Amino acid sequence: MWRLARWTRSLRRLLVLNAALTGVALCLGGLTRGDADPGWRPATSTVVASCRAPVHAARILTGNLALLGTLAAGAATLGGTTLAVLLVNAFMLGAGSRTLLQARPGAAPLLLSYAPLELAAFVLAAAVTQHVAAGVLRGLATGELPRLRADAAAVALAFLLLLAGAVIEAAVTCRVARLSGA
Repeated sequence: MWRLARWTRSLRRLLVLNAALTGVALCLGGLTRGDADPGWRPATSTVVASCRAPVHAARILTGNLALLGTLAAGAATLGGTTLAVLLVNAFMLGAGSRTLLQARPGAAPLLLSYAPLELAAFVLAAAVTQHVAAGVLRGLATGELPRLRADAAAVALAFLLLLAGAVIEAAVTCRVARLSGA
């Protein structure tokens, strides 16, 4: 227990741990068997079909912020559900990426243009949530106040990464919709 407590004192260590576990979940998701139908086309909405990228980016950002909120809510369980949500999303991204790349092998550069930004933001948000939860618990046990300056900066960085990722993902989705003939 004491070693775990030392790990939760360092935001950097939590970032490394979450990034490593997310990488494993992403790879496991990519290894799932999901043979794509050669006639498969990505699901598109009327927003994507008309390629109104700003509107689509706003919807993607809203979904990403909802996930960020879910990660933050995991602080109530001391970061346990935060890690579970992070790993499930990484697994699903891996599986979805494999399906997309089987159907459209040329989509790899498009996928790599936004997915790392969003994954980095989610890993960062999860680490901050776990760090804050551990800091509050430590504060209750020892009477020391948690230092939140680095955590606030990390949350701001995660938001900026999500914003950039949403804008790029909207442009990519419009391009994939055009390539698919939607």
